[in-house]
Amino acid sequence: MRFIKKSKVEIWSDNVSSLSPQEMNKMIERAGEISHRSHSRKSSREFIEMLRRLGHVSVLEHSWVIFLIRTRSQNQRDKLELLLLKENPLLTITNRGEDAFLVSGNARMFEEIYLKSPDVQINQELISFLHRVNPGLFPEKVRIDKEMTVDIVLNPCLYPAEEWKHRAMCVLFSNISRGFSHEMVRSRLFSFTQESTRYVNYNKKGLFFVLPYNDKKRNKMVIKLLFLIAGLGYNLLIRLGMKPENARQILPIGIRTKIVATANMKSWLHWFKIRTDKHAHWEIRWAACQLLREIEKRMPELNLNLIFEFHEGKDKIPYTTLRIKDEKHLI
Repeated sequence: MRFIKKSKVEIWSDNVSSLSPQEMNKMIERAGEISHRSHSRKSSREFIEMLRRLGHVSVLEHSWVIFLIRTRSQNQRDKLELLLLKENPLLTITNRGEDAFLVSGNARMFEEIYLKSPDVQINQELISFLHRVNPGLFPEKVRIDKEMTVDIVLNPCLYPAEEWKHRAMCVLFSNISRGFSHEMVRSRLFSFTQESTRYVNYNKKGLFFVLPYNDKKRNKMVIKLLFLIAGLGYNLLIRLGMKPENARQILPIGIRTKIVATANMKSWLHWFKIRTDKHAHWEIRWAACQLLREIEKRMPELNLNLIFEFHEGKDKIPYTTLRIKDEKHLI
């Protein structure tokens, strides 16, 4: 049995749509391996095909695509925009003049649009275009032999005002507690893949628990003792023949886990607001502040209207307060 003192935050990509098809598929494979440990070594494409066969398509949500659709007229643009939003309201869509609009989302969103209305030509054109871009992620469903009704441009240059809406980031949080992940999965709109405890035999893997970062030494000793009792109980149940998926019921939320999270920067910005706040839980607040500092280095232009000011709390864990430059342009 071992104890964890601090979480780890690793940015897998701060601009998922900019990845090459091979890089994006490899990142999906890395995310899938967190929840699907027992699989033979495969290529990223074979791994994605396996996920589809199992019906575990949630892992594909760690992909991201941004493209510009240019139509023949404003009327056509309005109709297509309404159609896409009707088929999948989770897509992010913004206008780009009278005859064009930006669309962004993950692979699952675009596949669901096609599956809902496979006979609609624009849906056929989109899924065909995406297959040509990344055949490993988008299996071929239809071939377009007739003339395209729209022009599609992958990864167009984004204006600063569009960046935070359409750009997506994928982050791995490790050495965190189940309490952290319980709070994390309440965030919207995010895609998550979490380490499973169902099939893990901790008698073989070993038990790891997350301790409070800053608390009295006496309190930590008591928590360690309680973790030890839970661990002994778990090991006893396994030795008595109980399946790991049943024995795990006695494990506390302090047990170590890891989780991958992907969302556009608009969702991440909201997450930073609430998770770096002084009243946020100490474990997730510490990780959120570490991630925010890194993002401010990488993307200082992301939102110039909001300024996060860092402070140190009484518990020695940082928190932020927000300063707004201009209320009129508050996102």
